[in-house]
Amino acid sequence: MTIILSDRLFSKQSGHQRYGVFMDNVLKQNLDNFLIKGVKKGHDGIGLITGLEGTGKSTFVRLIATYCDFNKQLSLERVVFTGRDLMTAIDNARPGQALIFDEAIMDMSSQDFATDVQKILIKKFTLIRKKRLFIFIVIPSLFMLRKYFAIFRTRFMINCYCPDGITRGYFRFYSFATKKKLYLRGMKEMDMGAVRPDFKGQFVDSYGFFIDVDAYEMKKDKAIEKLTAEDNSLDEKLKAEVTEFKAKLKEKNIKFKEKIQDKLTKAKDSMVKKYKKEQLKYANKINKLSAEIDKIKTGRQARAIEKLEREKAMLFCMLQEIYKKLLKNMGNTYKEDTWQFFLKEEALLNFKTSEQKKLLKDGSKFRQEAKQIYETLR
Repeated sequence: MTIILSDRLFSKQSGHQRYGVFMDNVLKQNLDNFLIKGVKKGHDGIGLITGLEGTGKSTFVRLIATYCDFNKQLSLERVVFTGRDLMTAIDNARPGQALIFDEAIMDMSSQDFATDVQKILIKKFTLIRKKRLFIFIVIPSLFMLRKYFAIFRTRFMINCYCPDGITRGYFRFYSFATKKKLYLRGMKEMDMGAVRPDFKGQFVDSYGFFIDVDAYEMKKDKAIEKLTAEDNSLDEKLKAEVTEFKAKLKEKNIKFKEKIQDKLTKAKDSMVKKYKKEQLKYANKINKLSAEIDKIKTGRQARAIEKLEREKAMLFCMLQEIYKKLLKNMGNTYKEDTWQFFLKEEALLNFKTSEQKKLLKDGSKFRQEAKQIYETLR
């Protein structure tokens, strides 16, 4: 351990005072030779501080941020809890200052990587090098970050832990290359032991040394309350949009069904009119032929009578087929009594039952000829 900030007087909660704070020697050398020197020469100064709740990472990061800051000062304005506040802090920060993005899980978890906040943060981080800023992202686990931040945009990671589950003040240090290996090898099973750290160390309790703790907790509570209110408003908005979408979809479905029903009704009516027109056409021809047959019979022209009787039988058979098609289109089944009722109601023909059967029997004998006549008459 070595003493840093030896010109500063710090007071503990117990009332004891002392100058300076202890920091691990190897950690100090890495901060001096790689992070601070690199930022001064225009390199990125973004680091990760990870650890489970209660391991002391929020207290430890304030010590590191204060030490790295060019003026060795840390203010509450530069400790933020949301991505939007971080963007504002980056814009307002002066060159060489340190920023802490505490509880970053609220805006930077891998499950929310597509949010507008992270897209804007990616663009904002390009300004860090120009302004030579130190930014420390505090998050429970490396594996909660998306790959861009976990591997390519952070220079190192310090993992705070309690070896016995109770005692605070221990850390593991991972360089850029080691952190990358840990993310790639341990991501599948969230295994922090997949890669050994570059070195381990201890840190002292500096709680309350660098910022007003009560003001810090109040700012944190307000940030969480604000994010919760925004999440609730987004949920309500989403529910309203889903309800509105369902209503519109139901309305479109009803209109579509009505449109299809209208088309089917029109098509059915058109087909019924077509068949009625055809059956009327054939009935008129049959009646006309019957009149001609009666006329020819009086002149005793046997051959002409036979020809016309034959044609009459075939046309009568065709009339029955047209009637069957009409019934089928209307969803009904052909029956003998419906055929008789049809002839009677339409007043198309006035034959006895025996005469009708003879006409149908004779007409069926010349089916092929009847089809040819049917095509000719159409």
